[in-house]
Amino acid sequence: MEVLASATPKTPEITYDEAGKRILISGRSYPEDLHAFWDPIIAKLEEIILSSDSILIQFDLNYHNSGSTRIILNLIKFCESDQASGCDVSIEWQFDPDDEQTEEQGEDYRDICTKIDFKMVPTE
Repeated sequence: MEVLASATPKTPEITYDEAGKRILISGRSYPEDLHAFWDPIIAKLEEIILSSDSILIQFDLNYHNSGSTRIILNLIKFCESDQASGCDVSIEWQFDPDDEQTEEQGEDYRDICTKIDFKMVPTE
């Protein structure tokens, strides 16, 4: 498993499991400098997606700010783009059933997906 970013109080942990073909983004995302944190990560994630035949992206975010929302939306749009059409992308949005805001955000992301499989996954 490759750690692309270690968790901090304001940024998520991002890991890539090449054998399992899985990217996990977990924790909180409200970095002070949105682009300094996310730009190199997104470039790496796009590279991984373009070089894979299938990938599962799991989001387990218990909080993310509006800037991170834009990053997530852009990543989803990239996954749905013709450029990424050679990779079978699946997304799982994990949420605590008691956290309506995180669940609703996941539903909003799911609603924009037309080409990729997007599952809502309640945590226990």
